Amino acid sequence: MIKVGSLVLCLAAYCCSMAQTQMVTVDYQKSAREGLVNEIGYADKTVIGAIEERMMNLGVKGKSSKGFIVYKGVVLPELGGAAYDLYFSVDRKSRKEKETTAITMLISKGDEKFITASSDPDLIAKAKTYLDNLWDGVGVYDLEQQIAGQENLVKKNEKKMNSLIDEASELEKKKKKIEKDIAENSKDQSSQQEEIENQRKILETLKGKRKQ
Repeated sequence: MIKVGSLVLCLAAYCCSMAQTQMVTVDYQKSAREGLVNEIGYADKTVIGAIEERMMNLGVKGKSSKGFIVYKGVVLPELGGAAYDLYFSVDRKSRKEKETTAITMLISKGDEKFITASSDPDLIAKAKTYLDNLWDGVGVYDLEQQIAGQENLVKKNEKKMNSLIDEASELEKKKKKIEKDIAENSKDQSSQQEEIENQRKILETLKGKRKQ
């Protein structure tokens, strides 16, 4: 029963993370617009980064406008061969749910002529599928970011290791020099001690010549 319960919880979590795209009414430029919204189980920064990278690969740069990032003249294969202006709003679901992000998308044919479910149901259906499948793209982006971060961490640690190896080499050189200096010092002490003994003998001889 415990295993079954755990499986149910896992399936429930998975289903929540793979929520279906829904139509919503969005306020943009003080007007109600029809948009699409979905939730993805990744942090908002990760989702934004994934979208920006995809658009960049398509040769499009976004611009902020009234809480949305707008990409104009986008030919997104998932939406067909036509060019559209895409409006994305990416927000963390709540303070507690930092790893769940709500993505809202508006589609315009240009000049803010927004698409609605009644004006172009086929395009809306394609847009829903696009948002439903966006999870995979964000997941790939997130993994690549983790790999890049880990590669940088490995390089950083390798650089530190090489620095320690170089430091060890310098310390070994200093050690050999110190050992050499100690050996020479010991030799000099022996020579100096002999010189002291010789000078003492001379001193004793000189004292012996004193008149009694």
